Amino acid sequence: MRRGPAGDLATVFVPENNVRYPKFVEWAGTANPRLWKFGVSSDNRKGIWISYDTWDLRQITARRSAPDTATPQRLALSEEALRAMALVDAERNSNLAADEAAE
Repeated sequence: MRRGPAGDLATVFVPENNVRYPKFVEWAGTANPRLWKFGVSSDNRKGIWISYDTWDLRQITARRSAPDTATPQRLALSEEALRAMALVDAERNSNLAADEAAE
């Protein structure tokens, strides 16, 4: 990561009353200083500014654990649906039998 001033990559504001705020404060103790800064929002709420990637990638720590349920069976398209989709694709790509006979 290139050098820059502390907090220069922090673009997402997390207010103090957000459920994820305590985890971000804890994370900031060991994180790259460019990725976060404490500050105030445009409507004067106190909080922490973090990088978008941090917000996006650290969601797993704040999620509730899913109940232990079996993975549902995957859905499969019927043979009829697959044939219909193949015909639509062939029509879009001019690969119909009628198109090939005309050439």
